[in-house]
Order: sequence, then C-alpha cells, then structure tokens
Amino acid sequence: MRTGPDTFRSSGAVVFGGITVISAFGLAVLAAIHPNAGAPGWISAALVLLALVVYVAQVRPAVVLEESDLVLRNMLESVHVPWPVVGEVRVRQFLTVEVGDRSYDCAAVGRSRRQVRRDNREIVANNPAEQSFGRFVETKIRNRAAEARRRRTPEAVPEHLAMDDGVRRVRAWPEIVLLVASMVALVVTIFI
Repeated sequence: MRTGPDTFRSSGAVVFGGITVISAFGLAVLAAIHPNAGAPGWISAALVLLALVVYVAQVRPAVVLEESDLVLRNMLESVHVPWPVVGEVRVRQFLTVEVGDRSYDCAAVGRSRRQVRRDNREIVANNPAEQSFGRFVETKIRNRAAEARRRRTPEAVPEHLAMDDGVRRVRAWPEIVLLVASMVALVVTIFI
C-alpha cells in the first residue's frame, strides 16, 4: 500500500543548490541591510536573481510518481503523464518518457555513460542489487506503468483519455514571475 508519492531527484544537485540558494539570499539580505558596507546597490538584486536561477535549475526538478500520474517537474513547467499512456522509459543523461509519437524529458534523474554500461553488464549478470539510481528509477516507472495498463479496462477509461493521451503541461508561474521580477529589479538598480 502506497502512503504518498515517490519523489526522485539528484541529491547532489539539491544539496549544492540549496546551499547556494541560502548563501545567495543571505548575502543579498546583508547587502541590502548594510548599504554603507561598500557593495554597489545592484549586488542584492543580482544575488536574488542568482538564487532563483539556481533554485529552478537544481532544486525544483524532480520526478514524482503520483497515484494517477507520472510528474516530470522541470525548471519552468511540470508535465503530468497518466500511467496507462507511459510508453518507453529511458534514463541516460536525463530521463526520457515516450507517449505515442512524443517524448518528454526531465533532467532530475540521469546516468553517466559509465553507469549505463555498468548497469547493462549487471543486468546480464542478473545482479540488480548493484544497479545505479537512474536504473532504479527507470525500472520503478516501467513497473508502475505496466501495472496501470494491466488494471485498465475499457470501461474504466475516462473520456479525456479516450480522446487523447491525457498528458498536460503546467507552467511554474510563481517561479516565472519571480525570475522576471528579479531581472527587472536588476536592470533598474544597474541603471538608476
């Protein structure tokens, strides 16, 4: 029994990104509080912009396995893919999910070429315990999609899935608005 969605992301990127975001915001606050410390006025705006860019590039991306959808959360949008329509799944440098003739990517999970070669050798040797994190996520997504297709009956298909594949994209409007506002603030503080 599942208790909640499984979320996967690169732990190294989240740790480095989190430290960078906290440091940049902290320095921005210090520069704003102590304007006589010798830092130009635009430094605070630049540090806030840096923190936001690092957040959307390294902290926000994730692969979320919800009950009804696979969610690929990228920098400025999330793609919700219903489990029954998930096709081929590959994790190379980033995760790729095929739905019909379209494919959707997510940079939150990836594998190096060396990991791909090692995982292929491990599969041949029937030793899945040594698989990489990327292979683990790939296998988990394939299993959930196969399970959803087995449970799916023609009567259980919602009308919107019968008409199309049900994939929907959701823009990350709070992040977009904050990025645009911080860019405008930086330009204003540079030229004023």
